[in-house]
Amino acid sequence: MTLRLVPAAVFGLCLTGCTVSEVSLDYQPRPGMHVVGRPEITVANFYDTRGLAPHFVGIARNALGVSTEQVLLKVPADQAVRNAFLHALEARKMLAPAGGRYYLAGEIEELGCTMYSYPTAISRIRLNVVEVGSDRIVFSKGFFARRQAHSFRHGYGDPVLVLRDLVSRALQDTVDSALDDREIRRAIQQHVPRWPRGRNRPVTLPDSLNNRAS
Repeated sequence: MTLRLVPAAVFGLCLTGCTVSEVSLDYQPRPGMHVVGRPEITVANFYDTRGLAPHFVGIARNALGVSTEQVLLKVPADQAVRNAFLHALEARKMLAPAGGRYYLAGEIEELGCTMYSYPTAISRIRLNVVEVGSDRIVFSKGFFARRQAHSFRHGYGDPVLVLRDLVSRALQDTVDSALDDREIRRAIQQHVPRWPRGRNRPVTLPDSLNNRAS
C-alpha cells in the first residue's frame, strides 16, 4: 500500500502552534559498493509534483499523535534531489566534468515522512535519461523506496533527527537503485530509447524539464 503525505491544503491546518526545524539531506557514498561507469552524464532539473510546499517534508508528532514540529528542508526538494544525483554520479565516476553525452531529469512524485505507528519516510522519483543535443529520452522509469524506524520510542531521542535520517536514506535508496538499474545501464550503452512495457512515453522531454541546469 502506498503511503501518501498530508495534502497541501490540509497540512497547514495541522501545524498551528508547531515549531519549525530545518534539516539537510545527505548522500553517503559507499566506497567499493557502487557500479562504476563512464563520466558522460550531467544532472538537469527535477520537477516537484508532490503538491506540497517546496521545502516541506513532514511533521514530527508526540506520543499522543499531536503535531509538534514541522520538518522543512534547507533547500527546495528539487534541489535536494538534484544534489543527491550529483553526489551519486560522482561516487560512481559517472559525472561528466563538462557537457556530457546524457543528462538526468525527472519528477519528484513523493519525498517526505510521517510519524504515526512508526516514523516512516518515502521517496518516489521518475527518472529520465536524456540525450544531450536532441533532448531525446533514452530511458524512463520510476523508482521507489521506503524506510521505517520500528525501534523508535517517544521520549528517547530527537524525532526530527530520526525523520531526517529516514528521508535521507529513502532518497539515497531511490537514487542508488536508479543509477545501478541494469535496464538504464543497458539503454545508455546501446543508445536506444527504452522504457517499461505498457507505458507510452514521449520521445523528448516537455519544456518544463528540458532546460538543462548549468
